[in-house]
Amino acid sequence: MADLSVQAHSEISDVPAVAWAALTARSPASVTGSRAWFEAALATVDRATEPHLLAVRANDRVVALLTLVLDRRQEPKLRFAGAPFNDLTDLMVLPGYEAAAAAAVIEALREISTRGWSIELEDLDPAGALVAGDREQVLLQWERSLVAPTLLLEEEHDARVSPRLRRRWDRALERLNSEYCVEVRFVTGPVMLEDFVEFVRVRDIRLRAKGHNLRDPPPELLEATVQRLAPLERCAFMELHIGGVVVARDLYLLGGSVAMLW
Repeated sequence: MADLSVQAHSEISDVPAVAWAALTARSPASVTGSRAWFEAALATVDRATEPHLLAVRANDRVVALLTLVLDRRQEPKLRFAGAPFNDLTDLMVLPGYEAAAAAAVIEALREISTRGWSIELEDLDPAGALVAGDREQVLLQWERSLVAPTLLLEEEHDARVSPRLRRRWDRALERLNSEYCVEVRFVTGPVMLEDFVEFVRVRDIRLRAKGHNLRDPPPELLEATVQRLAPLERCAFMELHIGGVVVARDLYLLGGSVAMLW
């Protein structure tokens, strides 16, 4: 494998879009490390920060990227773009470069820390490239985090539901089907943007009724992210229609075979 170099970039354009799109991470960290997510964060919750993209190159080819921003409002601090609203994060990397690129990035972070900058990498994937790379160097300090609310789309989930609850659901669905047309729809692409305003309106009502925080995530980040991810089919609505009326709608971020409720 060619020698790797790490370079910090303060402009998004310094990393070619095609090279960025070729990088991946274990889903859904692949979504929060995408260019679309990075741009949405900078346009909203991270307006007061500067891009600080750590690009790993092999013979001038970008093989990994750590999507950080630099916050100078108090002491200089590096963190993931969009933090703390990411749910899961990691190094974006080409397959085959995970170990070498993680080692190079961790060494670069160690050097950055000597400048007096603080580094906060929230919600790192516990099975991701950075965590695996740090098992040998043990340079990072780890704290427990909440588990991202995800669904593995290629798995059967019936086994996680008790037979009694499954029977109750089936009876309720049979009653509905006897009186109404019941449909479950998967909506993605530009068409989901047509219903986004209504989704936000109902979401706010539901969160208020439950006493939840309306700014987790902030509405401006939610809108900017969906505006960028929907055309790429990287987010979707799951809708329940009864008698032609939408009675429930959830928003998911999509990364490969993984969907993350957002």
